[in-house]
Amino acid sequence: MAVDQGYLDYVTEKLEGLEDLTVKKMFGGAGLFSGGKMFALIYGGTLYFKIGESNEEDYVKKGSQPFIPPFGKRRMKMPYYVVPADILDDTDKILEWAERSVKIALARK
Repeated sequence: MAVDQGYLDYVTEKLEGLEDLTVKKMFGGAGLFSGGKMFALIYGGTLYFKIGESNEEDYVKKGSQPFIPPFGKRRMKMPYYVVPADILDDTDKILEWAERSVKIALARK
């Protein structure tokens, strides 16, 4: 499944306030990086942010679902959750949530 360029452009426009934002297309999706670390991914027209102990509950409370790759022999949950629509639509909130995910990504080795 290829990344929809229009959606990718929409997301990167929403995140233009992040430092050092780069995008790499891979595995039919796209990885979003800041500081050289992947903090988000887009797959199938859905944006996912990296989660950790400090923000997982926020996603769960909003009914968000984890990213489970549709390829490979083992179907396992990854530390990325769907960004809720109300967060995606709010320019201030999406940057806040993205920055939290960037911090989590940068903290992991």
